[in-house]
Amino acid sequence: MSEKSKSKKLKVLFLNSWYPNIYNETLGNFCEKHIETLMPFVEIISFSVFSHINLKKISINENSGKLYPSYTAYFPKNKGIFKHLIHLIRFIKVVRIFNQKFPFKQFDLVHVNVAYPLGILAFYIKKKYGIPFVITEHSTEYSKHPLNFSFFKKFLILKIFNNANEIFPVSTDLKINLCKIGIKNNFFCIPNVVNTDIFQLKTQNNTHFKRFIHISTANEEQKNVSGIIKVFLKISKTFPDIHLTILSDGKLDYLKELTKKNEKENFTFIGKSSINEIAMELVKNDALILFSNYENFPCVIPEAFSCGLPVISTNVNGIPEYVNSENGILIQAKDEKALEKTVVNLYNGEIDFNSSEIRNFALKHFSYPSIGNAFYSRYKNILNVS
Repeated sequence: MSEKSKSKKLKVLFLNSWYPNIYNETLGNFCEKHIETLMPFVEIISFSVFSHINLKKISINENSGKLYPSYTAYFPKNKGIFKHLIHLIRFIKVVRIFNQKFPFKQFDLVHVNVAYPLGILAFYIKKKYGIPFVITEHSTEYSKHPLNFSFFKKFLILKIFNNANEIFPVSTDLKINLCKIGIKNNFFCIPNVVNTDIFQLKTQNNTHFKRFIHISTANEEQKNVSGIIKVFLKISKTFPDIHLTILSDGKLDYLKELTKKNEKENFTFIGKSSINEIAMELVKNDALILFSNYENFPCVIPEAFSCGLPVISTNVNGIPEYVNSENGILIQAKDEKALEKTVVNLYNGEIDFNSSEIRNFALKHFSYPSIGNAFYSRYKNILNVS
């Protein structure tokens, strides 16, 4: 450790495989939030790389509106027999350009958000300059068995993970799944974060639940949103004032088609929304519903908790690590009868929750200070600094 890094803030390079970009404005927005938690503790530079078939030239852009220096590189994606070689050459060129502007050797630590593919660069920086790197992993791909990876991709993933100084999965379940594929390393689970200044406590504490909200990418294979709609179509025949809002940056047309014959306007569909808009929608509702087939630990759960909303969710992967009888209800995946019974019981006032206690749970486990301190503590341990 240099005298400079001892006397000043640690300098950390974030390499983001997932990050909001011009082609997907919400990709990895949870990675961005993790980075923000560390602003009081370390000096930050953020770097992301994306390729696209429509691009004509290489560019590295500074991202405006960020709270820390953030740069995203773009380069043309190639077709044809030599596409992988050309992709690698262009990636190396982008890395060299960035290294000229921000020399890798100046950093004390590299923090990778989502191991593949930018963990490859972190691995190179460690071998070249001796700079340690850590990984925060979010991907639900590791929850699928067998993994749908090529032999070469799996080889690279194992190389990246096993050479990291520490791995920060967002749930214990994700840690278990990473171990299953042969990763042997130091783990420290750090969950997703919520901005508790934006996601405020709902003012009214409900005893009867009429308004429910689902927030996700609406990826049907994972999120099973159609299952939620089927349940609410059935319930609405008996309870005409019940309402479901579906908020998603994904495709909603197939879901709207399912509700086409519903004449009571029990459904509202909202497209891509800002963080502030999501917070405003949450407090209009009484509970969050997730009916996923698999998950890690989605950000929308701590966001709902921060607003004092209980969560109805399937008992899958990392979710039961934080959702319990004090802040929600767990049911089995695909069990539409259990979802129906739970919603009806809430509607009838047979189940009650304390919104203030749910909010306090979020402050303790998912707030910016809580998560930022957790990361910074691990940094200091790895770098052996006080």
